Amino acid sequence: MLGVAPNTVNVWQRRGTADFPAPVVRLAGCSVWDIRDVIAWADATNRPVHQRDYTAPDWAGPSGDR
Repeated sequence: MLGVAPNTVNVWQRRGTADFPAPVVRLAGCSVWDIRDVIAWADATNRPVHQRDYTAPDWAGPSGDR
């Protein structure tokens, strides 16, 4: 989506780069962000967004809510 290597996002997160958004959930071995937060952050920091029309997979949380 942002056209960077996955490790770059990890570095941004660890360094607190330019208010990079916090993940909405942390799973074993990975973090998950809200795509809207990431796009808003990229726009606010003048970073290019290569894919704005991302569709999240159909997923229901623990309670089955969407």
